[in-house]
Amino acid sequence: MIRLKISGLLLIALILSLYLASCSSDNDDEGTTKNSVTLNDASYTLSDGLFIDYGAGQTHYNKDFYVIDGQFVQQTTNGSNGYDVENAKLMIVAEMYSLGTEKFVPGTFEYIDGQTATPDDVKDISFFYPALAVIDSNDDGKFTQTDTSFPIKGGKVTVSGTSPNYEVSYEVTLDNGKTMKGSFSGAFKSIDATGTGTAARSHSDKNVFSVFR
Repeated sequence: MIRLKISGLLLIALILSLYLASCSSDNDDEGTTKNSVTLNDASYTLSDGLFIDYGAGQTHYNKDFYVIDGQFVQQTTNGSNGYDVENAKLMIVAEMYSLGTEKFVPGTFEYIDGQTATPDDVKDISFFYPALAVIDSNDDGKFTQTDTSFPIKGGKVTVSGTSPNYEVSYEVTLDNGKTMKGSFSGAFKSIDATGTGTAARSHSDKNVFSVFR
């Protein structure tokens, strides 16, 4: 009886240890995507976010979301309302269009090909296009069109929360066929561009790098 009792206690201890290990593993899995992203088998810790509010077009409301593994620092010269990027190696950019024109509504945004999509293709959905991940490949502390870019060609981006406190989650496919997955949650810095009329213009007219020096 004593042996059975000891064996029973050992069995309970074993089950408990397996349960705790499972919980720890689950938490570790969650930690790999919370405020981090995996790109081309490398992991980056995301630490700051910025959105530009372009306002309403004819059918959708546009905000562009920028997330980096460094810091956005507001420019203070010549009355500029732009931002500098400091200590960043990675930037993720996505032009997000929520269905409706009253305000930007969080939710799930589907990738569309802005070069071929028609108004009928997006009349009932929230979507994003274009979007890309950019690596500061020459280590000059800036993001420009000469840096290494990975255009996003599929998948979804999910936005939750209330401005300026958003969580943006990525589960997307890059043009090299690999998957980029991760999320950033925090208080986003912002630029109000609602008076520019840019949301109603062609995607090709907007330069995702223009906000930065």
